[in-house]
Amino acid sequence: MGCSSSQKNDNSIPSTLPLAVLNLINTLPSDDLSMIKNGSEDDLNRLHHGFGTGLRNSWGLWYNSPLAQWFNQKGISHADDMSGIIIKSLYRELNDLPWKLDEQFEYYQTYWNQVKEFEKKEFLQKDVRANNRKSAMLNWKWTSNEAPEAVLPLQPKFKDVWGLEPYNGGFIVIIKGWRKEFNTIWHDGIYFINSTSQQLNPISLNKCPEIHDVVIENETAHWLCKEKRSWSIVSTNPFLETIKRELYNPSQTDWLRLGKSKESLLVISPDTIYEEQSGKLTAIYKASSATREYPHFDHDGLGQETKEEYFFSQRSATPIKFNGAVYFQVEDTGNETDLYRLKLTEEDIESADEIFIHDYIGRWAIHVSNITVKGMTYG
Repeated sequence: MGCSSSQKNDNSIPSTLPLAVLNLINTLPSDDLSMIKNGSEDDLNRLHHGFGTGLRNSWGLWYNSPLAQWFNQKGISHADDMSGIIIKSLYRELNDLPWKLDEQFEYYQTYWNQVKEFEKKEFLQKDVRANNRKSAMLNWKWTSNEAPEAVLPLQPKFKDVWGLEPYNGGFIVIIKGWRKEFNTIWHDGIYFINSTSQQLNPISLNKCPEIHDVVIENETAHWLCKEKRSWSIVSTNPFLETIKRELYNPSQTDWLRLGKSKESLLVISPDTIYEEQSGKLTAIYKASSATREYPHFDHDGLGQETKEEYFFSQRSATPIKFNGAVYFQVEDTGNETDLYRLKLTEEDIESADEIFIHDYIGRWAIHVSNITVKGMTYG
């Protein structure tokens, strides 16, 4: 259904709705009038574009025309609503039906009142979320609203960059991938890249036969090392002597990883979180079981829902302890990143992504930086 809004004899703009309807009856081609009359009222929405656009433009409904002023006095301020009322009133006039103007006016007034109320709530919610984001910054502060671009060489197939840590004029790059000997995803290598390098250079330490994790604090890198079944932490600094301290691990385990807190390093096993001081491990959390069922943490990356997984995850960014809780940022099997929070006084992990991020901060609230990889930019 489509009609032309061009007028045969009179190009003047009517000053009231009754004059507008009369104008259309006197000027529209008879075929167009018949099409409107013989259709249904539900079909009138199909005239919003084309015919409705012509009315809005030629009669100045977007501006302060006499007809627009008439509608404004009736509480109608949007040009789309004005053209809709004109078309519906024309249809009812052609079919000898009552116009029911009060009902038409009330429909649009109610709609826009609801929109304003929704926008008001959204504005207040955005303000609340903005304040919540400030309290969720873990005492971090923005120092710049721009981030430098880091161009990384393409890593080998089935390998992923899991962490970047600034160190000694460049970046320590943590690569993870499938390791058959452990039947799991774990660190596949730790590399170094500086601003002039075009390739990732593997890192090796004399006092660390097998590097399992690394955490950077200021200029010091803490390397989690394994030799056979013995664990140690080697601390290196470009300006200080290298220090190695053996870990006195209360429980024998196939893997450990490091975390951060203000007070000390964290050492995390499949079911226990320790604070480390001079090689001594003090347990600050012990899970009731060494395993949990999917989907909290997917240890092997296969997404097998019936398989039990370790209580804590290897496949995550560096865990952070803050205000009596430890946060884990974990990539799930769908390649999405979820945030989990373990309150050290609770018995289980909660999904901070659901209870904290979605509701407290907002799903799409934070865009931290852009990273450019081989000419492709990801937000």
